[in-house]
Amino acid sequence: MLCIPTHVRVPSEDPELARATYTLLTVLRAQGRFEEGDLAQPSQGQSWQYLCSTPYGRGDGSVAYLHIFRHACHPSTGRPMTLSVPAAASWWPDAGCDILCLPKTGARACLRLVS
Repeated sequence: MLCIPTHVRVPSEDPELARATYTLLTVLRAQGRFEEGDLAQPSQGQSWQYLCSTPYGRGDGSVAYLHIFRHACHPSTGRPMTLSVPAAASWWPDAGCDILCLPKTGARACLRLVS
């Protein structure tokens, strides 16, 4: 059985992350949303920051990953912006990726059927 992690973080030295960043900037240029600030330092909140990668189902029933990027305050909108780009068809999380766990939620009320 294939285990599909729901959220992973690609290491910064992985070539897939460089490819995904290049793809993101290409998409932004094509949409006319590319700003010179997109290449600034992520630590200052002035550029695109890679968040994580998450799986999605393709139309043919296979599973692939999307790389998710966020800009804290994009110059063209003045607001936060989140975009994703598809991973390469051959890419799959490996042992070098961090598997991220979502925070645990508190106890929930029991559900019951109502007719």
